[in-house]
Amino acid sequence: MNFTSIIYLPFLVITLILFYALEGHTRARYWLLLIASYIFYAWWDVKFLSLIIIISLTNYLAGKWIHELDDRLRQRWVLIMSLVISLGILGYFKYCKFFVDTFISFMAQFGLHISTPILTIVLPVGISFYTFQAMSYTIDIYRGVMKPTDSALKFFTYVAFFPQLVAGPIVRARDLLPQIDSIEGNTLHEEGVFRIMYGLCKKLLLADVLARLIVDPAFADPMRYRGLPMLLAIYGYTFQIFLDFSAYTDIAIGSAQLFGFRLPENFKSPYLSADPREFWSRWHITLSTWLRDYLYISLGGNRKGKRRTYVNILITFFLGGLWHGAGMNFVIWGMLHGIYAVVYRFEAVSTFLKKIPRKIKVLFFFHLCAFAWIFFRSSSMEQVSMVLSSLTSLGYYLSPAHHVLVLKVLVVLGISLALHNVTEPRIEKLGTVYSSLPAVARGAVLYGFSLLLYYASELSYLHSTFIYFRF
Repeated sequence: MNFTSIIYLPFLVITLILFYALEGHTRARYWLLLIASYIFYAWWDVKFLSLIIIISLTNYLAGKWIHELDDRLRQRWVLIMSLVISLGILGYFKYCKFFVDTFISFMAQFGLHISTPILTIVLPVGISFYTFQAMSYTIDIYRGVMKPTDSALKFFTYVAFFPQLVAGPIVRARDLLPQIDSIEGNTLHEEGVFRIMYGLCKKLLLADVLARLIVDPAFADPMRYRGLPMLLAIYGYTFQIFLDFSAYTDIAIGSAQLFGFRLPENFKSPYLSADPREFWSRWHITLSTWLRDYLYISLGGNRKGKRRTYVNILITFFLGGLWHGAGMNFVIWGMLHGIYAVVYRFEAVSTFLKKIPRKIKVLFFFHLCAFAWIFFRSSSMEQVSMVLSSLTSLGYYLSPAHHVLVLKVLVVLGISLALHNVTEPRIEKLGTVYSSLPAVARGAVLYGFSLLLYYASELSYLHSTFIYFRF
């Protein structure tokens, strides 16, 4: 099920009505949220529902066994077993074809041509998100950070909780399970309605418009958008992916608030960052902190000297890029950010940057991010080459049709920039203000949002799939 599909609104309303009608029946509320979450996921393809159940069962049992065992070696073997099963499932569906194709290409360099059956493996929606979420529970128990939950029902509900199931935020068990434990005291937070409507408008009126107006056409045929249009397409995608993904987070957070749950913020105006460290504390925060806590620190972090620190950073970003997709373009995107992080740590670079005004540093790092997004957006290295070739034709003559296009794109980018810089840092406060308004004023705000969404439904630009559904 998609947040922007027509069916989501009645699904959400019916689930909410049943949830609050079951006040005083705690176990029934758990079952309601679990069944609703499974319906939400099965709406896409019911046969992949078994994967969530297998990964949930594996990590629930592993967490329980680790807690019960006194021997550290046995605990480690249980952890390894759970990781092998979880990552094995993820690896098969997400990376099997990539590694087979890479191996065949590598062997061909030595004159060995291997023929294999064509692999048609469908990537289950959201598998990267709920796998990482379940794994964090088992790892935290192994590390002694938390104790296992006393209920399989609660744990299965935690893993499958539908607002954040498909594209995050990646919520830690130690943050969400205590909220599930106290579910009986949950009350509806009205700011959730504001957050949902805000996210829908951001997705439909900005992200999707940028995609159809300039990003999709330019990346599909770079040589027709040479020069300034291609530059605008790159800027367009830089904002599109932020607007699209953060909109999903807005709707997820808002939906959870209606049930009385608090999900973590995942974006904090990332393009206002002056360096890589700041950027990754603002962009996809739940993934970057997951990789930091469970991968980077496990590799040794910065505890074993500068060279080892640099290696650990590059490994973390390499795997972070690979997490996003099985392709060299994602690997290069991750490695670019790894190189940025390493270079910015050099003492000479750090000393030089201290002399530069912050606004210039923000502008420069924004363009480093925009350059990296070229690889992320492109479907192949051939497409990357064409985009870069098209981009260098900055003196290319603009046709009259392109004049109109450039004007439209500049308007949408201007609105997106204002929203990113001004509205986003205040979104939580705006939600609080909304919930404190009189009923008439809240109704007026919702009416305004509804008019915007009605306008969006009349546009021919719309495509409802969120970008991060394929990760």
